[in-house]
Amino acid sequence: MSNTDNCSIESCAVELSFYGYRPNLGANIFLTVIYSLVISAAAIIILQRRRDWLSYNICIILGSVLELVGYAERIKAYSNPFALDGFTIQYALLTIAPVFITAAIYISIGQLAQKMGRGYLNIKPGLYPRIFIPCDVVILAVQATGGALTTSQTSSPEAAAKYKYGKPSGVIVTIVGLVLQVVSLTVFLVLFSAILLGQTKSRGLCEAKSKKPAAWTKSMRLSMFIYSLAIACILVLIRSAYRVAELSNGLDSGLAQNEGLFIGLDGMLIALATVLLIGFHPVYLLKD
Repeated sequence: MSNTDNCSIESCAVELSFYGYRPNLGANIFLTVIYSLVISAAAIIILQRRRDWLSYNICIILGSVLELVGYAERIKAYSNPFALDGFTIQYALLTIAPVFITAAIYISIGQLAQKMGRGYLNIKPGLYPRIFIPCDVVILAVQATGGALTTSQTSSPEAAAKYKYGKPSGVIVTIVGLVLQVVSLTVFLVLFSAILLGQTKSRGLCEAKSKKPAAWTKSMRLSMFIYSLAIACILVLIRSAYRVAELSNGLDSGLAQNEGLFIGLDGMLIALATVLLIGFHPVYLLKD
């Protein structure tokens, strides 16, 4: 890795590249197709419903565009995994893109609390976006800083070689951003559970008095939205925890250079979370 600026697939072993492998063409094309479809679906919903859940749709589009560009760079890397610019672009974009996906999740909880009640913790529905969206902005800023440092610290082949075999400031800052994301998602899941458990308690009281199921239990649309939101949140949480472990071991570690793990625990998990958020869209499932 000390001098790979003139390397090619034919002249150098791919293990010497920053990836440590030749990116899988099929998997990366599949992911670009998924995000292209998600972007199209979100755009159609915006055209149909205009202002309804506009910020939710914009977050999904922004996250999907970043994912799309990141995987497009990995497709290009199939032909030349030694291209340093392509590596740093996909590294930065695929790291920060899920922040926009979590923003869409956070936007949802306030509306959900208005439908289901405040829950055990009795938090006003309007406080959820006011708490979590600023947290997401901070996380985005930290991760973007890590990505910017990565770009500046790999501006030459010599610097890139040192970067790969160490844990410089760019990686450390990115890890901090990912840890903050894990903490934020964990707190979100706790508050989300409090809403659901509080509603379950209210349902029990209602049934005890009226001998009839509470109205919300009859709503298949609401149940579908709750499950999809919870699963999406858990998927992003697993991905963020994986990325913390991956980067903590260094970019030259077996964990960081295992494409199967990256595609399975980052690419596919975020893609599935995004598909769930657009497929079980609140504009349809939370309507009165």
